[in-house]
Amino acid sequence: MLISGHVRAVLQAVLVTVLWSSSWVLIKEGLNDIPPLTFAGLRYVLAAAFLIPIAIHRSGLAAVRQITQHDWGYLAIFGIVQYTLTQGAQFLSLAYLPATTASLLLAFTPALVALLGIVILQEQLTRIQWAGVIFFLAGALIYFGPVRLSEGEQYGLLIGTLGVLANGASYQS
Repeated sequence: MLISGHVRAVLQAVLVTVLWSSSWVLIKEGLNDIPPLTFAGLRYVLAAAFLIPIAIHRSGLAAVRQITQHDWGYLAIFGIVQYTLTQGAQFLSLAYLPATTASLLLAFTPALVALLGIVILQEQLTRIQWAGVIFFLAGALIYFGPVRLSEGEQYGLLIGTLGVLANGASYQS
């Protein structure tokens, strides 16, 4: 049975949505038995073990050999910032925060990237983009508004904020 391109794209989007949304719950549950950084490391080592052979099979070793030394350096920096810092902070923050709060913290990334784009790339936001950033920040203030946090939750917010900063920085590299 052949699946049309549109149906295939929709099915892929549904799969990604299910995987992404369930990962927060699964990570939170897994943290009961596995330390956060060990868990994060295991997750990405296992993913690499599955994905590297697929990538090599599809594109061949020739494609890997075409990656320049400069590109490998760039990939290493991106890996450190995006996977080590961002994902490590995400897993650590989930050890102290509800999954909803950690997820909402990560949602700050687009606003941060927009603001970094202004500073680093001298980009100009349109009125609607500014409205989106302001609307998002207002919603975040309402959600994170005056509330008493335990010491652990404060620690989790700090770690989560560092993760968001690393995530935003990885999009600027």
